[in-house]
Amino acid sequence: MTCPSNDELSQYVDELLSQSEHATIEKHLPHCHECRKVVTHYQKENQFIKQTLKEPVLPASFQTQLLDTLKPIQIKKKQARQKPMKLVLIAACFLLAVTSIPLTFQTAIGDWLENVFTSNGGIDPGLRVASEDGFIESVNKKSIDENLTFQIDDIIADQTRIAFSYQILDRKGQSLDPYVDLSDHRNDIVVKDEDNQTIPLSGYSWGYQDHFGLLEFSLPVTEKLKEKLTVELNIHYIHGREGNWTLNLPVDLSKSLAATEVIDLKEHQIHTNGIELSLSSARFSPSASELIYDTKISEEEMEATKKNIRELHKKFGISMFGAFPYVGNQIQYHIKNDQEQLVYQHNIFSNGYPTTVGHLYSFAEEIKDFGQERWMDTFIPQKDASLSFALTGIFKMEPANFSISFSPEELHNGPIEFEYEGNYMSIKEAQLNTNYHYQQFTLPAEENSIVIEIEGSKEEQSSELGHWVMTNEKGLASIPDNEGLFLDEQDKNGRQKMAFSLTSFDFEEMPEELTLHLVSVKRFYPLTEPWEIPIK
Repeated sequence: MTCPSNDELSQYVDELLSQSEHATIEKHLPHCHECRKVVTHYQKENQFIKQTLKEPVLPASFQTQLLDTLKPIQIKKKQARQKPMKLVLIAACFLLAVTSIPLTFQTAIGDWLENVFTSNGGIDPGLRVASEDGFIESVNKKSIDENLTFQIDDIIADQTRIAFSYQILDRKGQSLDPYVDLSDHRNDIVVKDEDNQTIPLSGYSWGYQDHFGLLEFSLPVTEKLKEKLTVELNIHYIHGREGNWTLNLPVDLSKSLAATEVIDLKEHQIHTNGIELSLSSARFSPSASELIYDTKISEEEMEATKKNIRELHKKFGISMFGAFPYVGNQIQYHIKNDQEQLVYQHNIFSNGYPTTVGHLYSFAEEIKDFGQERWMDTFIPQKDASLSFALTGIFKMEPANFSISFSPEELHNGPIEFEYEGNYMSIKEAQLNTNYHYQQFTLPAEENSIVIEIEGSKEEQSSELGHWVMTNEKGLASIPDNEGLFLDEQDKNGRQKMAFSLTSFDFEEMPEELTLHLVSVKRFYPLTEPWEIPIK
C-alpha cells in the first residue's frame, strides 16, 4: 500500500482514526521502516509534551510572596531623538547597488536537458533513450505564489512511468534549490484518467542536476491504460513557505502506448526450494523494460513461518512485529537476446554480493497473505527482437537463531567479534545520541537513540544478515532500524567488506548490557539447471 500521510500517522498515534483506518495502518507498519520512525517520533513527542507541559502546582502563599518582592519604579521622560537619516540613506544606496547587479549566469533548460535526458551521464538512461526516440514533450507551465514560481518544463510519459523536469524560481527569476518534500502532507500529486478516476501510483523518485529537478512516478501494472491522463500537482509547502502552487498537466499517452509491447507470461510457473515463482507479464515501453512476477512460499513453509512469528511475539513481546522479518524472497536471473548476449542480469554475484546489470529500479508489494509478494523489475529499454529469461537461483528469507551479548563499556577495550554463516563481523561502537526536533509553535522534542556500528566482511554466496531485535539487561525489546552497505574492497582473506548500523529509539539511556538477536537471514539456493522461458 501507499504510505499514509504524516497527518494520518499522527491521528493513528492519537487514536483518532476509525477502526478500519487504524487496522490498515497497523497492517502497514511492520513492513515500512520510515512509517515506524514517524510513529515512534510522534509517540516520543506526545510523551515529551505530557511531561513538559504539565500545569505547575503553586504554593498558596505564592501571590503574597510575589507582591512583597515588587518595588515601585519611577518613569523618566526622554527627549525625542532625531531619525538617523544618514544611515537610512546609506542603506538605501547599498540596496540600490545590490539590486542593480545584473544576473551574470543562469543554466539554460536546453543545456540541462542535454545533460539529463539525452546524454550518457543523465539521471536515468531509460529517459535518455525515450528522449532520443522523440517521446519528450515541452510543457512550460508555471504557478506563482508567495514570490516563488514552480515551473514545469518538459515531460516524458509512457505506460510504465511519468517523469517531468521543473524549476523553482524566486521573484527575480533566479533558480533555487529544487527539492520538494512529497512526504509532507501539504504536498500532493495525483494522477487521474480521462474518466476522472485516480490512478494509484506504485512509487516515486526525485533527482536533480544544478538547479533543475526531476520528479518521476511509476504507474501500476494494468491491462489497459487510458490514453489521456492528467497530473494534478498540489504543492503547498516549498522553501519553508506555505502557499498554493497548483498545476494540472495533461498527458497524452497515445504515441507511447502505440510503441509499447506487453507479453502475457501467466502460464509460466516453477516450484523450487520452497518458493513458487509465477511470471506475470513483460512490458517493453519507450523509457523502460519491465518484468512482473510473484513469489510465494509453500503452504508447509508458511505454517512454519507463522509458528516462528508467534514464538518471536512470545519471546520479545513486540506488538508491532508482524511478518516483516520474512518479507523479501528474491530471485536470481538473467535475460539474453537471440545472439546469446546478456542484456540484463539481476542479483548476480559480483565482488561477493548480489548486483544487477542494465537495471533501473525495482518495486515489491505484499499481496494477500504474508510470504506472497509481487515484484516489478525495471531495466533500460533495449530494441532486441527476441529475449529469453533464465532463472538461476533463489534468495530466501528464513528464520535465524543467533544472539550475542556485550557490555557497551567493553568496546573501549576493542571491538567484539562474531561469525555467522560466512559473515565475519566486529561490533565497533555503541553510542547514545540525543536529537532535538524543532517544529513551528511547539517546544523542541528530545529524542534519544542507541546506535551500534558493525563492520566486517562476507564470503561470496554466504548468507545475508537480515533483521535484528535489540534487548537490554531488563529484557526491554526494540526493533532497530538497519542501514548497511557493501564496500568496494576486500579484506586480506578475499572476502567482501561491509558495514551496517543498528539504531534504536526505544532506550532513554545506554543499557549496561545489550543483546543483539538475529531473527532472519537471507540464504541463496542455486538451481542445478537454469529454468529458461522466452519472454519476447
